[in-house]
Amino acid sequence: MRNAVAPPEAQTAAAAGHRRPLWIRTVGYVAYLAVASLLLLLLLEGAGRLYIHFRYGRPGKTYGLWIADPELGATHRPHGYNTHTSLNAYGLRNQEEVFDPKPPGSLRILAMGGSTTFGYNLADGETYTERLEARLRRRPGWQRSQVLNAGRITYSAAQNLILARRLVPVLKPDYVLLYEGVNELFNEWMLQVDGRNLDALGDTYGVIAKSADRTDKANRRSMQA
Repeated sequence: MRNAVAPPEAQTAAAAGHRRPLWIRTVGYVAYLAVASLLLLLLLEGAGRLYIHFRYGRPGKTYGLWIADPELGATHRPHGYNTHTSLNAYGLRNQEEVFDPKPPGSLRILAMGGSTTFGYNLADGETYTERLEARLRRRPGWQRSQVLNAGRITYSAAQNLILARRLVPVLKPDYVLLYEGVNELFNEWMLQVDGRNLDALGDTYGVIAKSADRTDKANRRSMQA
């Protein structure tokens, strides 16, 4: 007995009956693109991390310069690093650890400020603090002097005041160098992002914006950290 074949009209109707609605197919397609894009980003991030680890990795240090901080929003990670920067145990941009105890007769200077002090986009060894330290060490008796770089990118005077209250009592520097003012406009702008206005704060000082990208966990842990 020959198998019965449905007429073309019936086949078309059956196919239409099994076809999913357009909105379901659209949602599935968008979800597929989203998952594929996420997997591609994760693959790129992982490949970049591996490259940075083998190309720039430093023993005993963790990739990324920032960690969350309840007062400051974010601050430097102890023993952090990135492609051109290395931090010590205090989160200072010094290739050496802080001499403890401070060598007799030496000079200890703490430099504080924003990206200019930190040396944004400068490699280790090129910051003004390291050059100043090298000049000091050429003087007899000051061979173990240190210029400690506590600069933080975009830090305002309010943030550096908090940081100074933490570092100065511990490090006991002979001098503190301050370079402030440049980031106050940035802090004001980020306060507006937070929904706050400096004019409405009146005589309240030391208010810190918490919306900088480094306060976001994903940004702190990404390859750009």
